[in-house]
Amino acid sequence: MIDNIGDKCCGCYACYNSCPKKCISMVAKDDGFVYPLIDKKRCISCGLCDKVCPILNKPVEYLLNQAYGANSDKDRNDSSSGGIYPVVARWIINNNGVVYGAAFDKGYQHVMHIRATCFDDLKKTYTSKYMQSHINNIFQLVKEDLESGIDVLFSGTPCQVAGLRSFLKKEYDKLLCVDFICHGVPSEKIWKLYTDKLKHEYNHKIDAVNFRYKENGWNPSLLLLLLGENRIIENQDQNIYYKAFLNDLCLRKSCYNCNFKSVNGFSDITLADFWGVEDICPELDDGKGTSLVIVNSEKGQRIFDIIKDDLKYERVDLAKSISRNPARIRSADKNYRRKKYFKIINSENFENLTYKYTRKTLDVQLYKLVLKIFRKIKRTFLK
Repeated sequence: MIDNIGDKCCGCYACYNSCPKKCISMVAKDDGFVYPLIDKKRCISCGLCDKVCPILNKPVEYLLNQAYGANSDKDRNDSSSGGIYPVVARWIINNNGVVYGAAFDKGYQHVMHIRATCFDDLKKTYTSKYMQSHINNIFQLVKEDLESGIDVLFSGTPCQVAGLRSFLKKEYDKLLCVDFICHGVPSEKIWKLYTDKLKHEYNHKIDAVNFRYKENGWNPSLLLLLLGENRIIENQDQNIYYKAFLNDLCLRKSCYNCNFKSVNGFSDITLADFWGVEDICPELDDGKGTSLVIVNSEKGQRIFDIIKDDLKYERVDLAKSISRNPARIRSADKNYRRKKYFKIINSENFENLTYKYTRKTLDVQLYKLVLKIFRKIKRTFLK
């Protein structure tokens, strides 16, 4: 029962979209993440919410597992890594299809999934948004488009793709799902605290955000924020929001024990930064960004074969590729400071508290060492 899932809930909105009485609300808890709340007075106990929950009903994994290193010179500047997503998405739009993807709202406070039918809207879904997006009623719109015979591309996190597939209950030939190798989703609450601090400091609203700005190339990751005439550029080691994110301090609880980590995929195509490209296929490494493309299904392979003439690509070994991108198969490490962080964040200075809780102190190093040993023992035991 979704009432009993608790921290396992990934916030995919499948239950919200399935309820015939609209008696499920998605309500934010103290950590900023939304969870389903059922109005018992209106609930008719139909059980649809349980049937579509991807935690209770995990979709079948795709097993093709063909991996490529690839990039598109035309699209890399507007993308987080190699520019593959824009090529796929444009092909869908050019064939009278629709694209569903994550975009910032006008105030850059929330990330929402939108329905894109033109290139102006499509561009809003480019690049990474390091925050969990709100799906709202998007799954219902996807189903309506598919039932009308329209080609649909849905892009999202692995759990969002699993949620959509579970909601739809059957495979659609006209649906193409694209996800990415996900480190975990940070809290919208922490993003708001961070941006509120900036707006107060610069006395201006946020005008633009780019989490993967490429002024100096692809690596390291740069965060660009525009506030009027003020231009803030910081790398991931300097930026306080990045610190909270990459130290696993502000992730959704389900991200620490993700149900959707597997060598196999739940989407047709999985995209990621190709870390280690300089060793695995150095001819693709020019410092501008290279994508790891994992084709999980036959449908995904058909689409890749259609667009590959617009790419520079090379087939690569999957095992070698994901060895540098372990988030494909491994959940984020649980940060034992998380609970206290969220408990006192409202009464403490955001920046000072985040610096304090992301310092590499001895207890943190010992904690990570214990986790590393535990994972090694677990792998040995499973063998």
